[in-house]
Amino acid sequence: MLDGGKVIAAGPLATVAAQPGFQNLLADETAGSVFAVTVGNHDPRDHLSRLQFASGSLTVPLLNTPIGSRLHVSIKTTDIAIAKERPKNISMLNILPAKIARMTTHSGGYVSLQLQLEGGDVLWARITKRSSRDLALTEKSGVFAMIK
Repeated sequence: MLDGGKVIAAGPLATVAAQPGFQNLLADETAGSVFAVTVGNHDPRDHLSRLQFASGSLTVPLLNTPIGSRLHVSIKTTDIAIAKERPKNISMLNILPAKIARMTTHSGGYVSLQLQLEGGDVLWARITKRSSRDLALTEKSGVFAMIK
């Protein structure tokens, strides 16, 4: 990754994208996380595919990609909702347990959350200051990330 002509980070895409500096360089609408995944299986009946990675799995619309294929998936910070308890009876299929590693409050009424997933991956989320306050979130809080 370059900033002003200087190399500020190098390595696998998912590793570089997990660094706080990477998120700061992106515009709000493009900030997010990148994961290296493997296509685990397909469910033609429900038109879904399951992607496996170190911290769990993600269910996505059916892919025309062979099982075992390696891909990268990008998840925008704004496509994540946070819950303090595991949600029940919800339409979101992707729910991952996490701990808040870092919270950064921004002008404009939002908070960036650096979430440490159980398998070691980093997931970035952006929520409103009000939601952060209502949920009484702090660094080290256990949460559930719900991914659209």
